[in-house]
Amino acid sequence: MDNVNTKPQFIFLLFVPRSLSTIYLRTFMNCPEAEVYSDQFARIHIEEKIMKNNPSTYEELTKDLENQIEKDLSNGKTVIFKSGSFFVKSFYVEIIKKWQSKFNMKFLYLLRHPKSMYISYKKIIDEEFKSERGKDMFEFLKTMSEVEYYSHLWDLYNIFKGKVILTEDLQENPTKVFKESFEYCGLDFKEEVMTYEPLVKIGIPKEMEFFKNWYYECINSTTFKPGVTDIKSIVIEDEKAIERIKISEEFYEKFKEERKTK
Repeated sequence: MDNVNTKPQFIFLLFVPRSLSTIYLRTFMNCPEAEVYSDQFARIHIEEKIMKNNPSTYEELTKDLENQIEKDLSNGKTVIFKSGSFFVKSFYVEIIKKWQSKFNMKFLYLLRHPKSMYISYKKIIDEEFKSERGKDMFEFLKTMSEVEYYSHLWDLYNIFKGKVILTEDLQENPTKVFKESFEYCGLDFKEEVMTYEPLVKIGIPKEMEFFKNWYYECINSTTFKPGVTDIKSIVIEDEKAIERIKISEEFYEKFKEERKTK
């Protein structure tokens, strides 16, 4: 099958936390035509703005990324750039708009049911609190643990539009969803891209080192394993979290409707 679009493209993947975005990206890392960027906006914000207190503007801090993306595209690569909705909505919207006017861009949105997301996110945030790095980021992590992420993703969808992917669909039928995703990105899909060597064996990319504790499954996996999540069986007792999840579920349902209409 020929590529859907032979012109090199810049695909921006937006997501809510713990939506399996990195293991999703891992499959694209196995595609020689693609160059992937994982959570560089989050790294810049945390490492430069919070931990190092860099006075440079976000425009200045992301200039090297922009130059590298331009180089990758000029070399015929399809760029897949992954970034969380909170960071983009809060700090980087104008930069993306500028990139959109400069590059041939498309947008993907990946989100998980809010109950599943909450359970997974709470676990990883609690682990981060316990780490040495967590001591320096206590207030930031506390804020992040209380954010309602789905509204940020919905706002970005209304700005940029694009293709919606539900984690539950990806889990239940990864081959179908990956095939559709590759076609959307203008890449040929071959099932062998879904099988790969673990990153702990072949080497963890430098850009993934900063968040490697968050990427445990991705770093150790050899494929995207299918599965089904029983949402009804998830019990959450934190009252503040329950209220936040109710709001998130409203946006999740909006995304489900958008997915049906595309």
